[in-house]
Amino acid sequence: MIHAFLPSDTDFTSNGERPVSLLKAIEKKDKDTWEVEISASLDYLDVIKQDYILHMPTKYGYQPFRIDNPETFNNSIRSITKHIAYDLKNHLVTLATPIEMNCTEAMNEVLNHAYPSCSFSVYSDIASIKTFSIENMTLFDAMVELSRRYNGHLDFDGFQVRITAEQGEDRGVNIEYGANLQGAKVTENWDLVVTELYPVTTSGLTVGWLYSDIEYDRPYARRVEFDVENEEQLTFQANLYLNRYKVPRINYEVSSSSIQNVFLGDTIQVVARQFTIFTEVISYEFNILTQKIIRLEFGNFRNTLRSFFGEMRAEIEEVALRKAQLKINEVSGDIEALGQNITIIAQDLANVEAGSSEIAARVDGVTITVTSQTNKINDLQTVVDENGNAIQSNADAIAEQKTHYDFGTDGLTIGKSDSPGQIRLEYDTENKPQVVISDGFNDTTVIKSNSMATKNIIIEESAILGNHKVQKLSGSTSVTIFLPV
Repeated sequence: MIHAFLPSDTDFTSNGERPVSLLKAIEKKDKDTWEVEISASLDYLDVIKQDYILHMPTKYGYQPFRIDNPETFNNSIRSITKHIAYDLKNHLVTLATPIEMNCTEAMNEVLNHAYPSCSFSVYSDIASIKTFSIENMTLFDAMVELSRRYNGHLDFDGFQVRITAEQGEDRGVNIEYGANLQGAKVTENWDLVVTELYPVTTSGLTVGWLYSDIEYDRPYARRVEFDVENEEQLTFQANLYLNRYKVPRINYEVSSSSIQNVFLGDTIQVVARQFTIFTEVISYEFNILTQKIIRLEFGNFRNTLRSFFGEMRAEIEEVALRKAQLKINEVSGDIEALGQNITIIAQDLANVEAGSSEIAARVDGVTITVTSQTNKINDLQTVVDENGNAIQSNADAIAEQKTHYDFGTDGLTIGKSDSPGQIRLEYDTENKPQVVISDGFNDTTVIKSNSMATKNIIIEESAILGNHKVQKLSGSTSVTIFLPV
């Protein structure tokens, strides 16, 4: 049963204002969105209105969704309701500085510095300690930033914000690679597949050919250059690369009820003759009225331009952090050896009665070694700073794409930062795709699948209107003729 509540309600254990019988309730969820598209008869005009809350039985149990921009159409009311957690977008964090805090503590610190205050609580199972600052963000964006910093997954349960180390689980769902799933769209990308890798450094150092444990009907051999300093680092990064790209990237969109017992982030194994790909559930659509999944997307990549930029940034950060970790490991090894050397000298000092000059020489050696490690640690900080600058530089470059391409929840907007004109790829009020051209003030042209509305059309040569072809008379500047098609 679905119930309507007042905009200010936070307790949904009662029946609220009244029960609501919806004509349509389609839940859509991915890592960026959680919404329910609804429609109801005009009998519910008193509760299907701006900011009212519907408590609905979603794939994740009963959850509150806030009504947004309701509209009446063909004797019904429609709205795209958003999960109550998106209220966080209306609260601002000007400054919050978690110092040596785990994720739960940091979430509370940020929540306590939000204005205006709100009724949300927080939860996290991530124990790592971090120090950083959050400035001039919405509370929602601040929680997104926290999930990134703690390498967690952001989700919501009613008025609780959750950042967890893991999302989803393996529920034993397997499909056969190439199986003809009803209503399935399958995207395969073999562009990066490699089974035989010849890694080299920028200076030309190599460790020879490396081979994956998978063989296809033909080889996929590549020469890849890595920005590392020695053979150990080269082998480490090359094996990571080989393991990641030994299988194709696959994305499934299934418009049927063939797979039901899955949630966001769950593992679905795609089993082939040569390999098994562990994919994850990326998004779903769930019919709340029938309690059935009607569309499911899963894969080891998401087939969108926005996710490409996200993956590109993630890869940049991964490589930078990996290089810094290699440097840390190198310094840590040297420090460990230094500690062993100091222990040996301490034992010598306890047992020796003579030979002070020899001990002094060894102590001098320790001093030199300590100085060397200090220099290496300074070098490490330089590497970390350089990689941080590189990450930020690439992030800034990616962010600039928004001046030309804006991926919103309703579609894609294309424009230029120095022009008010736009081209929008969106959906009309009947949820049908359309292309809209705007001069920045008015929509001048609207192109649908079977029609186009515009103020003026300039046709240089000819056009077909119904059963006739209209064209200019060859060689004439003033005569137009009509010909049967």
